Amino acid sequence: MAPSFERSETFEKTGESIEKKKKRGGIEQGGRIDRHEPTSGFAKLAPSIKISKKYCPQILFIFRGVYSPEAQQLFIDAQYTDAADACECLGVTAHTAPKDLKLFVLVFDSQEKKKSADPFHAGSRASARFNEMELYRYWRADEDPHFPHELTHLIAHVWGESYSWVAGQHATLMMSTSFFQEGLALAVDEFCFKRQWVRGKFLDELCREYAADLAAIHSLEQCVNFDGMNTFQDTVIMPFAGSFVKFLIQEFGMDTFKNIYTHTQEILSPWENIAEVEKICGMSEKELLRRWREKIFIV
Repeated sequence: MAPSFERSETFEKTGESIEKKKKRGGIEQGGRIDRHEPTSGFAKLAPSIKISKKYCPQILFIFRGVYSPEAQQLFIDAQYTDAADACECLGVTAHTAPKDLKLFVLVFDSQEKKKSADPFHAGSRASARFNEMELYRYWRADEDPHFPHELTHLIAHVWGESYSWVAGQHATLMMSTSFFQEGLALAVDEFCFKRQWVRGKFLDELCREYAADLAAIHSLEQCVNFDGMNTFQDTVIMPFAGSFVKFLIQEFGMDTFKNIYTHTQEILSPWENIAEVEKICGMSEKELLRRWREKIFIV
C-alpha cells in the first residue's frame, strides 16, 4: 500500500547535527502531538481460538456496517492470529512492548465509510494511524479477513520512540521513514505470512520484472524519504522497498534492521538517513545496493 500522506516539504541538508535535529523532532513543523487512546464505541472482543504462547496486544474493535456475529468472530480471530505472528516475527514481547499496549481496529462494510472515518481520508482499503494506534479497514464478510500489513505498521511502531512529522496538511506521530515502513511491512508479509504482493508474485520476482525501472535508482537518496519515494510508481518502488528491507534483515538480522528503523526519520535529510544506515551496517549504501542487486539479478 502506498503511503497515504500528502506530499511533505523537502528537507535540505544542513550543518545541524543529526541528534540535535532528532531532539527537536517535528516541533518546528507543527507542535507536539500527544498520543491518546480512543475512548468511545470500542469493544473488547476476545478471539474464539487459543493464541498459543505468543504475545499479542489487546485489540479493541468497532464494526460499522452489517456483519453477522459469525463474520465478526472470523475477523476478530484473524486479527489476533496475525498480530501474534507479527509480534513474534518482529521480536515484540510482553517484556519489550509498552505496558497495556492496545490496538484499535475500525471495520467498515464500504470503502466510502472507511475513507470518511479515516483521519487522512485515504481511499485505500486499509490504513494504520499512529496517533491513536488505530487501524481503519474496509472489509466485506465474503473476503479474506487476514491483512497483516497494517498490523505490522502498528506493532513495529513500538520498537522505539516516535517523533512528530507534518506531511501536507496532516500531523502524525512517526517511526522511521515511509520507505522503511512500507519495506518492513511488505517484507513481513512475505517471509512471515507467505503473502504475495500483486498478481501472485513475490517481491524479488517483481523487482526482476521492473529491472529497467529500478536501474534508475542509483542511490537511496532518491527514495529513502517520503518525497523521493513519491516520485516513483507504486508498482516499482514498493517491491524495491520490500525486497531491499528483506535483504537487510536476511544479511544483518532483525535487530540490526530494528536499529535502522529507529534511527532514520522523515525530519532528517536523505543524506543524513543514508549516513545512519551506513553507520549501522558498517558499509556504504553503494555497497549495500550492489549486494542487493547481485542477490536479486544474478541468479
